[in-house]
Amino acid sequence: MSKVPLPAEQPPATLALGTPFHLVKLLEERLPTLRLRPKRQRTRAQILAATARQLERLGYEGLTVESITESLGMARGTFYLHFRDRSHAALTVLRLYHTLRSRFRPRGGSALPVRDAITQFNTYYVAVYARNAQLLLGRESLMRDRQELARRGIRLDAMWAERVLSDVFRRQPRRRSAEDKSQLLLRIHGALAMTNELLRQIYLVRAVGLEGFQDNEQAVVTAISDLWFRIVYAEVVA
Repeated sequence: MSKVPLPAEQPPATLALGTPFHLVKLLEERLPTLRLRPKRQRTRAQILAATARQLERLGYEGLTVESITESLGMARGTFYLHFRDRSHAALTVLRLYHTLRSRFRPRGGSALPVRDAITQFNTYYVAVYARNAQLLLGRESLMRDRQELARRGIRLDAMWAERVLSDVFRRQPRRRSAEDKSQLLLRIHGALAMTNELLRQIYLVRAVGLEGFQDNEQAVVTAISDLWFRIVYAEVVA
């Protein structure tokens, strides 16, 4: 299985493509590997790991610079050498989450039958979302302080929609009008919105009636995959 190195702020170890990860655990596992790195780099890594841990434990509303530094036995002044405030540190953590989620997504789906490709990706996506649900709880509050996080999410969704659009065209190469393309892109964005809201309701809101699915990832993957197939890909195998 292919492996790729983690980004500069991550452990020098590698993760296999398609491997679900828990960001807090990943950041904490990195720390012992940095013993020979410059002190500034080690300190920044410690702050990032502590921020992720406290964000998961307290949520963004409860996150403070003091909660981060006290968990490390660190002076507040040291924190400010690396981050401007709590929102800057939390934003860095969540950017890291999105970067890793994209970087380690499974590859090779284009060579698979469409249903298998959809299931492969959603198995990974749901597993990563579920493992980081407590961390993601703070995202909506943070977006009110740092609107660039919301804009980043919109950009990522737009990029993914274009990728799916290209995949549909590749799997069913025929002439389409501009209106056909526009309608297909709208359906893709609709599937994205429904997927994200369903995961939010299951893992973050823990909505009444959906409690049984929090520990049943396979059922969630099946439902989302069927949604994507019906809304976006049904014409490919029609």
